[in-house]
Amino acid sequence: MFMRKITFFLALMVTMVTSSFAQGSEVIDIASNADAMLYSNAPCKVTTWGDDFKGWHVLFDDDASTIFHSDYSGDDSADGLDHYLRVDMGEGNSVSLFTFTFTTRNKNCDVNSPTTIVVEGSNEADGTYTEIATLTGLPITNSTVYTSETLGSEDVAYRYIRYRVTETKTNQAQGGHVYFFIAEFGMSKVKAGAVLANINYTYTYNGETIGSATASAYVGDAYPEPANVPFGYHAATPEGTVEGDKDITIECTLKLPFEYAESVDAIKTWYYMQMHGNNKKYIQY
Repeated sequence: MFMRKITFFLALMVTMVTSSFAQGSEVIDIASNADAMLYSNAPCKVTTWGDDFKGWHVLFDDDASTIFHSDYSGDDSADGLDHYLRVDMGEGNSVSLFTFTFTTRNKNCDVNSPTTIVVEGSNEADGTYTEIATLTGLPITNSTVYTSETLGSEDVAYRYIRYRVTETKTNQAQGGHVYFFIAEFGMSKVKAGAVLANINYTYTYNGETIGSATASAYVGDAYPEPANVPFGYHAATPEGTVEGDKDITIECTLKLPFEYAESVDAIKTWYYMQMHGNNKKYIQY
């Protein structure tokens, strides 16, 4: 009854930033209590590449280069299930309607980024889970923000929401299950009856179009932060609140990852570049 299958192809939606649940949605504060609210049945144990689990803060640091990586040591998951993240709303708390968001890693996303996630709910941590939705066709481009449509039902509330990854682009597996990585994560409660609006951003510089993005936000919420802005440019988030579907043109400013100097002697700060392992394709600056 509550199971739906939702397929996403190229549509990307950006994270919602809200200030009041009375408006349409409310960000669930996981970051400040992540040790109590988050659990994985397969945190990474492999230390060779620095992917081993170092704490949940990596999912809330606004840095696509720091990641949660599920285990590829060869061991099975703790409960023998597909690798997942589980959110605990806490004793006496639950969620009915919600969205979730994740950001892909800043590199190698066509390898181990989730392409299919089964979203499930339960009122017992290790009890029976009910499928809420199966999300497919998820983004595998680097540093991309994804936000789901509204999930759940007004009629059913769950304390535990589980995000079980069943497929990645390559389906590389250890211990019988595919492993995955993500860079950021979040959830928002959605008010019953909230109206979702489509926001189409067009990015320009010196009057010329340089890119575009499609976002979604609830009527009454603040405008979402622009995503997929072309490299080297900054797009300011529009002021005000969402009133409905809207096309917005944003004149960008330059935001280069380096400083310009007239001469070598005028350079104030030196940076270095580091190769990614032995693969010269990837450069970190």
